Parts: sequence; C-alpha cells; structure tokens
Amino acid sequence: MRKKTYGGEITGHLDIFVSDNEDEFEGEISKWQEVMIHGDPEGLRSFGKLLIKLSNLDQEKRSDLPIGAKEHYHLRPNWELGKSSVEAIVGRIDEKGTGRFYARYIAKEPLIYPKEFQNKLNEMPALKIAFEALTPRQQRAYYRYFYEPQQSKTREARVEKCIPKILNRNRLSDK
Repeated sequence: MRKKTYGGEITGHLDIFVSDNEDEFEGEISKWQEVMIHGDPEGLRSFGKLLIKLSNLDQEKRSDLPIGAKEHYHLRPNWELGKSSVEAIVGRIDEKGTGRFYARYIAKEPLIYPKEFQNKLNEMPALKIAFEALTPRQQRAYYRYFYEPQQSKTREARVEKCIPKILNRNRLSDK
C-alpha cells in the first residue's frame, strides 16, 4: 500500500522530535524519552485538524482500505514538517472491519497508590487538592517514588518527606 501523506494541509510551522531526558533525585537517575510536538498557532491548528479528520473518519466506508488495515498519514521532514523533525506516522489504532487494536498496544491502567499515601490523601483534603493539581507526569513520579520501597516504614517516611513538596505543588526533583 502506498504511503499516505497529509500534503499541503499542514500549514504553518510544525516540529516533531524525540527528546532524551534524565533526572537525578537522591542519587537515583531516571531516564525517559518524550515525543515533542511544537508549532506556531497555524501549524498546531493544522495538526489538530489532521487528528480530528482521523478521529471522524469512517474506515468502514473506505473501499481502498483493506479489512484489518488502519488509516494513517506520514508526516515527513522538510515536507509537512520542519527540517529538524523526525518522520511521524499519525493514525488510527483500531482496525477496519474488526475494531481490534494492534498487539503491542497496552492500555493504561489507573494508578493505585500505596496505602501509606492513600491514607494521607484521605486525612488531608489540602494534600489531595494539591496532588491533583500536579501534572500527570509529576503524579507518576511521586507514584513510582512511593511504590519503590518494599517496607511500609520506608514508604511512610517517603510520603512524610514529600508532603511539603506536594502542598507547594513542587516536582519530586525540586529542592
């Protein structure tokens, strides 16, 4: 099947790249990657239109799309994207005709916090409000930090140590 591109419908400036990150907290180094999507207002609007177009598309009515295929578009550096971008493929996760997702996809699960932290959230409404105001990424960092220790005593100590940070809406790595 021929690559589908979004062509001239991406207007403005749009840059998509992968950023390698590293953070150190109490001697432990965390590494992760992020996909960065940056653009000027026109570029972001046109990218948004592409996402809406894909989400509204009725794959079942596409005669040129075989059963089991998924609609997708290739966004290429120096064509639809800036020269500094990586090629990006934006598409549907559900297959035409079956609605199945591809095998490598793992759905996200809700976070279940350790009882030591959950108890504090229940006891301190201000802590719960402050924690919910953090970004999902910041919440996950605390989640991992609280869940790492095997002993409840260590988890409790970590929770107590982090309460002032959370109340001040600081990231885990903030001093």
